[in-house]
Amino acid sequence: QRYNEAAEEYLKVATATQDRRLRHSAYLAMGNALAAAKRPDGAVRAFADAARLKPDRRTLEALLNAQQVSGQHAESIGTLGQLLRVSPSDERRQQFAQLLEAHGRPAEAARELKHLTSNGSTLATRRGAWRQLGYLQERMGDLRAARAAYAGWIEVAPRDPQAHRAAAEMSLKLGESRDAARRFESAAQLAPSVEILRRLVDVHTELGDLTRATEAWSR
Repeated sequence: QRYNEAAEEYLKVATATQDRRLRHSAYLAMGNALAAAKRPDGAVRAFADAARLKPDRRTLEALLNAQQVSGQHAESIGTLGQLLRVSPSDERRQQFAQLLEAHGRPAEAARELKHLTSNGSTLATRRGAWRQLGYLQERMGDLRAARAAYAGWIEVAPRDPQAHRAAAEMSLKLGESRDAARRFESAAQLAPSVEILRRLVDVHTELGDLTRATEAWSR
């Protein structure tokens, strides 16, 4: 009840003044009070009013959190996009890509992941972006683009057997068995697991190269 009463007082302040800075502070405080009162929809409206007056990082983060709590995930896409422009970060861009794909906008999600592949602040971020981009392109049905993304993954992580295997699987789906065999062999050299060696046996058998298939089987 106290939080609700506080929200009402903050609303009075916000509507009684023309001072933009004071109105922004009042709406922000009102949103915090409504969030504490377990009224997320009201908090969203208050934070949105604050963001219209001053779309800074703190206000946009408060609005984004309230939207997520209230289940307004589609609306949070726009807020997260604003937040990225105000305060860019790798983590936010990854979250943005996930939201875009989840709401039927995979091409835009791919654009954000491509940005991370070249602009990610760490090698781990760039490696993860190439991997996620490949998975996304697979889900979109663009196998050549997926293999290109896995090739980017290999470039930044040449000793990661999963990168080589992912590219090999795409080559198989594209009907390029010899390229697949080469890539599976690279994966097997790095991590000779039973699973990878079985894939190598299968592809050599498909190519009719029983000598190499037998050699892979013996390994």
